[in-house]
Amino acid sequence: MNRRLCAFLLCLLFPASCACQKQEPPLSGASSGDPTASAPADRQTATTAPSSTLQPAESTASSGSTSTPTQTPPPSATTADTATTVATPPTTTTATPVGPHPAEYVYTAFHNYLGYGCADPYVVGHYGRWYFCYSTGSTVQVKKMDSPTEISKLGADTVFRPPSGTAYSTDLWAPELHYIRGEWYIYVTARSAGGKDDHRMHVLKGTSQDPTAPFAYAGTLTAPWSIDGTVLEHRGELYFLWAGTHDGGGERLYIAHMASPTRLDSGYVCISSPTYGWEQAGAKINEAPAVLKRGGKVYVVYSASDSATAGYCLGLLTLAGTDPLSAASWVKSSEPILVSGKDAYGPGHCTFIEDAEGTVWAVYHAKKSAAKGWADRHGRMQPVSFTTDGVPYFEGGTAAAADVAYYFALSKR
Repeated sequence: MNRRLCAFLLCLLFPASCACQKQEPPLSGASSGDPTASAPADRQTATTAPSSTLQPAESTASSGSTSTPTQTPPPSATTADTATTVATPPTTTTATPVGPHPAEYVYTAFHNYLGYGCADPYVVGHYGRWYFCYSTGSTVQVKKMDSPTEISKLGADTVFRPPSGTAYSTDLWAPELHYIRGEWYIYVTARSAGGKDDHRMHVLKGTSQDPTAPFAYAGTLTAPWSIDGTVLEHRGELYFLWAGTHDGGGERLYIAHMASPTRLDSGYVCISSPTYGWEQAGAKINEAPAVLKRGGKVYVVYSASDSATAGYCLGLLTLAGTDPLSAASWVKSSEPILVSGKDAYGPGHCTFIEDAEGTVWAVYHAKKSAAKGWADRHGRMQPVSFTTDGVPYFEGGTAAAADVAYYFALSKR
């Protein structure tokens, strides 16, 4: 972090040495049981849930990640109807910084406060473009960008608008855009109309190689109450991770094997429960799993506690065993890896990406105020480093960084 800050200050002092130019960014580098438990305290009270098609796995033992390049560039865009977000884009300039940065890269200078309107951010890179996938509550939007720092920039494409009268007609939350085995998929939380709190995970499939084109509904993956689904690709197999209340005792993290990107073929296994005090601020919650891979190791960074509070934070799971479907394979760190900092309260719900220089970045949201609520959530981006043992940590410490200047490597020259 200090390296990037120094470079930014030198560039301001000696502008002649900073040749501003804009180039293409690089590629990014980062069903259930039959629950009867109600939603956690910070959600609406659950009503009677329909029965599930899958049961818990036999085991009783106590990816996703940075995006992957594909082989064929997508065709030109065929956009759906256009939408906008109510947000102010950050001031971003493309520059070649002086100092320790390698001269062969083109960088974009930015501050890690990226603007309002960016709750539950999911960012993915694909063939020289970046895409921000988010929800308006009633639609799913995909925004094409030249840099991941532009997530609050106005303008996006509506890729999915659910019909009325279905189990996924309203309250669309936290969509994630994944490119899996040559096809685009979006995993999104939604519930049925009529006031039921029957949120569950659904999957949409792209109709072309352009992720800003319309998506079609492809099926339901989990039973209520479940949210925040993501995909782990590990050793040629697909796994689905999500948060739910299937076993009571608060909101937990679950995993199941996927027969395909649109279907689960195993029972679920709970891999994390909110047992530590820092996972119980306002409510007992583990949610928003995000896969991070590095040096052959697999991590899941998740959000803990009530998302409306300053106690919301990021925890860490490590796949220490060989079988992701065994709860014993997952080891939880005893302390959070990111907590509230100055003007960045309740950091959580992150995505991991990698720039052209190989630096891993976390894109997450936080609040400007410590007061309880969701209205002031905004996007942030911060570099992630790794210990000699490969364990991820946030540059600058465990407190979310304030408005700090950084450089993101867009591409090689």
